[in-house]
Amino acid sequence: MVEKLRVLHPEFAQRLRAAAKHRHLGVKNLARIPGISYEMARRYWLGAAKPRGRKMTALADFMGLHPSELEYGGSNRVEQEGPQYQARLPEASLDVARAWSKLSPLLQKLYRDSIFRDAAVETVLPWLKMLKPSSASYDVFEKSVERDYQVQLKQLKLDL
Repeated sequence: MVEKLRVLHPEFAQRLRAAAKHRHLGVKNLARIPGISYEMARRYWLGAAKPRGRKMTALADFMGLHPSELEYGGSNRVEQEGPQYQARLPEASLDVARAWSKLSPLLQKLYRDSIFRDAAVETVLPWLKMLKPSSASYDVFEKSVERDYQVQLKQLKLDL
């Protein structure tokens, strides 16, 4: 027998589905969030339930929203007073920004981690960019790092 769910939170379900649609996600994607089962993701999707506490925060983070935006609607962003200025970015930067906005939150996290890891290495070990130690073991190490980097690039699949 199929259980008939009562819709208790239609506005929340509508906000959740709109955010998911914007990011090309479905119920199965929501079920991948730690602590959220497929059944609960389905209930959230239909408006039969609404997450609280950590689950609301995890769901909002996954969607790239502030928890209050997802829970109550509206925007949690502070509007600026006075004239609004729009920066003029080079076309290449705009292409990168467009491609970034199309990435899933998981891929954005992978890219961020990679970028900050590389920056940290350059800060702590700047000589790695300027000097190359001459040893067979370093050459093997460098090839393995390059191979790992190429694998990561293939996994990320960012088409610019």
